[in-house]
Amino acid sequence: MNPIDSMATYLAKVIRKHNEHAGSEIALKYALSLTINTSLAIIFSLLISVFTNRFDETLIGISIFLLIRYVSGGVHLSSSLACCIISIFIFTTIANVPSEYTEISMYLNTISFMILLFTAPNNIKDVSRIPQKFYPLLKIITLLIIFSNFFIKSTVFTAAFMIQAVLTTRFSYKIINYFERRQPH
Repeated sequence: MNPIDSMATYLAKVIRKHNEHAGSEIALKYALSLTINTSLAIIFSLLISVFTNRFDETLIGISIFLLIRYVSGGVHLSSSLACCIISIFIFTTIANVPSEYTEISMYLNTISFMILLFTAPNNIKDVSRIPQKFYPLLKIITLLIIFSNFFIKSTVFTAAFMIQAVLTTRFSYKIINYFERRQPH
């Protein structure tokens, strides 16, 4: 068991011990694992940004990536530690893209829009409490968020959208399945 899951398991047991009305230990462990994973990824990314002098870009990048990921879904790793490490890498990459919005940025934004037009929302059924009847609305929200960047012209947004778009493709699922030795869906 990795350190994040160990900490989540320990905290779930403590919560259950001191609060008989708390949820099941399994549910608590899952929720705590997600919270610890996300918190550590954000904290470490912000710490790195202090040294790279990209704090604002990191904060904006984390925010826009989490927003677009929430509404569009995408591949998930089975290991919370691997997820945390990959999230730190993604957040740091998003924050450290060149800041000049160029024609390439516009093309990447368009590619992200096109990918998510066909893939969003993706793989959120078992990880979100949003009813399936709202999935078409999630697609519209996803596309509107990306479309807004044609006016905002942020390379941080473009990087977040491109990475997220890739994370909704079959290609990313194949790579994750290969590394995690999962059976294909």
